[in-house]
Amino acid sequence: MKLVKPMEVPASEVTFAHMSALSDVQMVVVTVNPEDTLGCAKQIVAGLGNRKKIPIFSLQRGIKQSTVLSDEAELSGFTVLEAAIGFAVRLTKEEVQVADGPLRLLETMSLITYFRKNITPHVWGMFIYEHLYTLNILTKGTVRDTLFNRKYRLWYALMIRETTTALTAAARGGGWKPEFLLLSEMMSVKMFEMLLLTPNFIFIPIAWLFGVLPAANIISPGQFDLIEGRKTVTTTTLGELVSTGEKYKSPCRLCDVVLRIVEAAEAPLERGRFASTYSGDNLIAKLEAKVPELYPTHDSFDEFMFYLTRGLTSIAVIFVLIFLFYHD
Repeated sequence: MKLVKPMEVPASEVTFAHMSALSDVQMVVVTVNPEDTLGCAKQIVAGLGNRKKIPIFSLQRGIKQSTVLSDEAELSGFTVLEAAIGFAVRLTKEEVQVADGPLRLLETMSLITYFRKNITPHVWGMFIYEHLYTLNILTKGTVRDTLFNRKYRLWYALMIRETTTALTAAARGGGWKPEFLLLSEMMSVKMFEMLLLTPNFIFIPIAWLFGVLPAANIISPGQFDLIEGRKTVTTTTLGELVSTGEKYKSPCRLCDVVLRIVEAAEAPLERGRFASTYSGDNLIAKLEAKVPELYPTHDSFDEFMFYLTRGLTSIAVIFVLIFLFYHD
């Protein structure tokens, strides 16, 4: 059967549990938890056997996990296409030859697809946006509840500022920076950071207009994992950014505190215990106690007020000039 057009099937008929299906697939999409990546890659290689022309799309969290998958599969002669949830794909001429069919199928879907030589800025951009999901582990409730709370938004803005600064240092003038392309074509990371500082009556309509509001009535994957007694991917996502900041002498202080609080909530799982205390733990209070010590003044808000003052001053000057030269 050739991939000609997308088909909709009932959710009940979709399964991700049986590797035996690999003998009859035309493409593979890998999106598993970090600790399962290597084991999954080995099973895929074994299941596909000699079908070297089957493309493998890597939709893994973080740069490191995609490398783990690529190293294992490409060693056996398979082609791994690095991708990011959104859907962005990094392509070379050789990869296009192998993945032409599936890529044409993507273009027939309503799913917007971007093809880029370098998807690193977009992967990091999604990581930065997903600080919201990590923060939601601490605040609990829905993701929108977290985003609509201005105090939490101010902390979210600081987390974005820290990790953006760290990644800028890591780029070393390499001509790239974190991008929100997979989230909104009209919103840059800096614009989003500044937007987070505004009151709800400004933030909510603009965020809706730019398409950066999360779906209603959902909780973050990390919160769901802890409720179900599983470790989150926070060490992989936020942990990669914190370690990047340490490496390039641009510490992510608030992000590091958030990471440690989540890791402490996960600690019972490492001892083989179900994280039954998570629902009762007041994790956000632990963070709130640390923020004033880390940031006596809010760096993002200070920059926002600087831009606001300059903007209002410019408008005032324009009105004065109009009054002086154009009034009757």
